[in-house]
Amino acid sequence: MGSTTIDRVAPPPGGKKTRTGGPLMGGSGRFNKWDEGRDGLVKFLQDMKTILKFLVDDRIPDGPQALFLERFPDVEKNIDDVIKQLNEISSPEHETLKQLHKVELDLRALELKLKEFYDRIDHSPPHAGLKVGNTIMGSMSRVFPILEPVKEYKEIVEVRLKHGGDRGLTRLNLSGREIS
Repeated sequence: MGSTTIDRVAPPPGGKKTRTGGPLMGGSGRFNKWDEGRDGLVKFLQDMKTILKFLVDDRIPDGPQALFLERFPDVEKNIDDVIKQLNEISSPEHETLKQLHKVELDLRALELKLKEFYDRIDHSPPHAGLKVGNTIMGSMSRVFPILEPVKEYKEIVEVRLKHGGDRGLTRLNLSGREIS
């Protein structure tokens, strides 16, 4: 297994998505330190925030988009609060890290979950990546209950994208052109 990166940034306008930063896992292809798992969760949350904002801004049709945009600052605040808590973990004996271990958000289990999340984001429709993100968010919300509303918001975005139209397509204004 090769080295995988998880630091991500939104693509520049009209540009290609880029990745920055160091390897997700040590040279062996596995998490090799407790803080790599913590950092992986921080980056996942940062990326989830970026993904949700992009999807709401660019993919949710105009009508329902206003409600999603109205709710987003609360989602963003909850994610930022958990990131702050994760960044306060300073040793492998920290109680929060022990709780993350109990919900399989450390080392090998987390490695699998993050790899599948990023593979689905890179190679599948958006709702597939969000669905895998649900696995991670569900476990995280057991340790950080403040993430439960974020998970619900993400699920609503997922359903809207899968079943509620795409902003780009609806703007083509092609309805009424079908053969009668």
